[in-house]
Amino acid sequence: MSASGSGLTIAELTAQDTAYAALHTAATTAEAELDEAQRQRGEYYDGENGLHDKMVAIKKAVRSQYGAGSTEYAAVKVIK
Repeated sequence: MSASGSGLTIAELTAQDTAYAALHTAATTAEAELDEAQRQRGEYYDGENGLHDKMVAIKKAVRSQYGAGSTEYAAVKVIK
């Protein structure tokens, strides 16, 4: 039996609805996993003793040890 000229049977429509529900659940799960990964990445970079703080400390140490015009400082100052 076709549903209102759509060319779909009730069984086909039910199967598609089930498939779309599964896709929606998978997309929601993937989005939550991405959110968590982005939060962790931010914490590793900006958190206490994160990569940003370490790089700033390294740049200061290299600048004070070798000087602001040194090739050593030039190599680390471009790292963001």
